[in-house]
Amino acid sequence: MKLFEGQAIAQGGVVTSVPVDLREISSRGAFALHLIQAGAGTSKIEYLVAPTKDGAYLEPSGASDIVVAQAAGSNLIPFTPSLTPWLKIRATENGVGTITSLDLWLHVQ
Repeated sequence: MKLFEGQAIAQGGVVTSVPVDLREISSRGAFALHLIQAGAGTSKIEYLVAPTKDGAYLEPSGASDIVVAQAAGSNLIPFTPSLTPWLKIRATENGVGTITSLDLWLHVQ
C-alpha cells in the first residue's frame, strides 16, 4: 500500500500518512516499510495508532521509531506495531536539510 509518493519535506518538517485500517489486512501481523528517499535531509519514520479512524493518533508508550536517521537511498525495514485497528505513518526531517522526494510503501502480511 503506497503511503507517500514524491513527498517533499522541508528542513524540520513533518508529514503524516492517511489512516490505514488494519482490521482486515494484517492476518499474520508482519509489517515492513519500503522507502526511497532523495535529497540532503535525513528522516525519522514512526508509527501512530488510534482506536478509531477519526480518533487521536498517538505514538504508543515504549514504541521504537521505525527509522531514526534515514539518508538518501532505499531501505526495507520490518517493524512490529502495537496491537491497534488504525495506524498512520509519520515522517519527520531531522533538521539536516530538505528531503526532495519520499516514496513510502507499507507491506503487511
